[in-house]
Amino acid sequence: MVRLRRFRLILFTAALLERRMHRVNDVRYALLPIALVSGLAVLLVLLEPDFGTAVSMLIVVALMVFAAGLDWRYFAVTAGAAIPALAAIAIAEPYRMRRLTTFLNPEADPLNQGFQILQSLIAVGTGGVTGAGLMQGVQKLFYLPEPHTDFIYAVIGEEVGLVGTTLVLVAFAVITWRGLRVALRSPDPFASFLAMGLTAMIAVQAFINISVVLALMPTKGIPLPFVSAGGSSLLINLVAMGILLNLSQHASPVGGDDA
Repeated sequence: MVRLRRFRLILFTAALLERRMHRVNDVRYALLPIALVSGLAVLLVLLEPDFGTAVSMLIVVALMVFAAGLDWRYFAVTAGAAIPALAAIAIAEPYRMRRLTTFLNPEADPLNQGFQILQSLIAVGTGGVTGAGLMQGVQKLFYLPEPHTDFIYAVIGEEVGLVGTTLVLVAFAVITWRGLRVALRSPDPFASFLAMGLTAMIAVQAFINISVVLALMPTKGIPLPFVSAGGSSLLINLVAMGILLNLSQHASPVGGDDA
């Protein structure tokens, strides 16, 4: 349900920007409707509660509006207001505060709060360059919680090493590059904004998931697109890729090379 809500928000934002991009810096005409709908969608996700997905939704919408030509001053003011608000929400719940303190010092409680992230780092570290071998990982069997969903990237690191994790990063980089390419070459604004939003959705999810696994961000419940187990997430991501492929068929070729 959360993934579908994020998908609907991208469709709404793309449709509204298509009609009002010529006055995207008009607060009442363009920015306020987007802010109200996005705020309601994010609030519903926060009530679930799912702080990580709510933040990713805000990032995707912000990127779409910025791509439509939003003045950087509006962007800076909005970011300046959103960051303290999100920080207040993050520390309002005890479990979120524990995640933050654990992120800052996981070694302080290695057998409880810091256990998951430390085991993730151990899995990635023990993989070395080439890994222990496919299906030969030990962390996923006895130590690493959620190895099939949120921490699948750590399993990849242990079993196929730096080579495998780098290939995964390259794959997401290629998806992001091709998606942005489709957005730039799309024949109409709606297609362009939609491609931008769908590409950002995949890229932001991948960035957050990999950052969490490598202890670069506090723990979030965001899966790795196309890799983590989970029916609804995989379905929405595949639908997004199908739409992107369809949009690419109508993108303007450059130098005889189609999208």
